[in-house]
Amino acid sequence: MHLVVLDPYAIPGPTPSAIQSLQNADALAVAGAQVTLITPRPEQSFHAENVLGRSLHARVNVIHLPDLRRRWFFPFRSNRLFFRQAAEVVTSLGADALYVRNLKLAGYLLARQDMPPMFFETHEIFSQSFIESHNSEHWTQRRKLRALENLEGRVYRKARGVVSITATLRDDIRQRFGMVAPDHIAPDGVDMVLAAKANVTPSSTGLKKREPIFLYLGSLHPWKGVPVLIKAMREVHRGRLLIAGGTAIRVAELADLCRELGVEDRVELLGSIPPLSRFELIASVDICLLPSSASSIGARYTSPLKLFEYLAMGKAVIAADLPALREVLHDGENARLVPVENPSAMASAMNELVSSPTLTAALGKVAAHDAQQYSWRSRAERLLAWMGSQLEENHDDIV
Repeated sequence: MHLVVLDPYAIPGPTPSAIQSLQNADALAVAGAQVTLITPRPEQSFHAENVLGRSLHARVNVIHLPDLRRRWFFPFRSNRLFFRQAAEVVTSLGADALYVRNLKLAGYLLARQDMPPMFFETHEIFSQSFIESHNSEHWTQRRKLRALENLEGRVYRKARGVVSITATLRDDIRQRFGMVAPDHIAPDGVDMVLAAKANVTPSSTGLKKREPIFLYLGSLHPWKGVPVLIKAMREVHRGRLLIAGGTAIRVAELADLCRELGVEDRVELLGSIPPLSRFELIASVDICLLPSSASSIGARYTSPLKLFEYLAMGKAVIAADLPALREVLHDGENARLVPVENPSAMASAMNELVSSPTLTAALGKVAAHDAQQYSWRSRAERLLAWMGSQLEENHDDIV
């Protein structure tokens, strides 16, 4: 199968979405597909090796198009020019299918008559996220919401298939939009090769004799729930909290919160770290944290890369007890789940694992075992089998 993977944002790149897209393209090639990756050219020198620790698979052909956004002769942020450029390239490739995760790009390509069948990977219900982050009382916002709902509905109906990263997301799409294209659930994954190289796990048996280290790794968007961890540190008996990721502005805001709560000496804000350093960082800590909020994207639509990286490194995980996370985590088996947005409950679980090295080690052992089913390659193999079946079924219908 020849797949064209398209994204209007530069890949490779350091953002979680760029990392996910690169891992996905590489894994599809490893699983047997011929992959053409079309994105704008990265502004800075950033290579696949910065994310994968190796070159892209030989079956991945990368086409970087000029990124003209915000240039003096094209002073706009619109992606429409990239959409047109990418579509023209696609027409010359003779691909079997397209693979897209950007909603506006998907809508543009589906409106053309000269495109191969398209599979759309969704990470949220965009209109629901819009409702939760905007004041929909104003007429301009209501108009934008209607346009977004219409676009989203068209993409879900007209795509050859829809890939949802959680079952709860798939269920919500069906309920909200009714009849949609054939769907497939594919949680995000983990690079088991990188995990194996970095897997030097601190001994949990020494937790009672040394200062334990907790880690949150990921973006610092408000829906990620990171302030819950900072507030929890007021009730944690022993240990330091490392928070890695986020923009300088968001890091400064959390630093202010640490000072306000008097925990600045026990919380270290590392800021953004190189993608290749993430496994070594996870390896160096004792317990990993995933607080997430009760928002739709945090509770039902999230499949965090860091979650699978925590598991692959054999770490005990404490996470918010939310539907999307319960698809992967099971309390007392491979993680400890706590009530959402509850700092005291989070602190209680942190204290429990610190005082019980045996439980901490047991959770980490099961986590490492469970991570095997979430490798990027396994995900890609299942995706290719499903996409192949959808293409064959449609061909049979036409014949």
